[in-house]
Amino acid sequence: TPMATACSGAKKPLMDVIAHTLRYVKDQAMETINRNQPVAIRASDCRWVVTVPAIWKNAAKAYMREAAYKAGLVSAQESTKLQLVLEPEAACVACEADSQRLKEGDSFMVLDCGGGTVDITLHSVKQVAPLAVDEIAPPSGGPWGATYVDKQFEEFICSLIGSNKMEIFKKTTFFVELMDNWESVKLAFDPVDGDNS
Repeated sequence: TPMATACSGAKKPLMDVIAHTLRYVKDQAMETINRNQPVAIRASDCRWVVTVPAIWKNAAKAYMREAAYKAGLVSAQESTKLQLVLEPEAACVACEADSQRLKEGDSFMVLDCGGGTVDITLHSVKQVAPLAVDEIAPPSGGPWGATYVDKQFEEFICSLIGSNKMEIFKKTTFFVELMDNWESVKLAFDPVDGDNS
């Protein structure tokens, strides 16, 4: 059974963590939806769209579907009311809804740089309204997201102060402050500017 490890070192089954997270999101969504409804809408009345990284294999997608079922999003694991959508494709639809710049026949690439993965997809526009796209090439990418950049930064700090002191340092508020500042540096980085001090 795959396990998830918290910052404190506590371990829980990954399935339970994902299901609990999806259950929380579902409960918050249902509470918001039903705030002004004369007749309550149930989770089973809704169509749920859950985004997943483009590079996920079918086994990982099935794992997410099982977690969504355990979270109560749908009443059956193979329900058609749960749709798994690739994150870059969802981003494309959201961008197109805002800009409406795509034309039939256009080709485009979506580079989705997330926390854990970088996903690359290539599509061509089949039709604009409603938006329909064809895949030009299979999704690509890998585990190159921001969390890996953070890990490299931590390893750099460890090389400066040593592993024994690093373990002590990681338990202090100074480490949290350092990582917050590191996040600000990453967000402000401009590869064109060249001087990001």
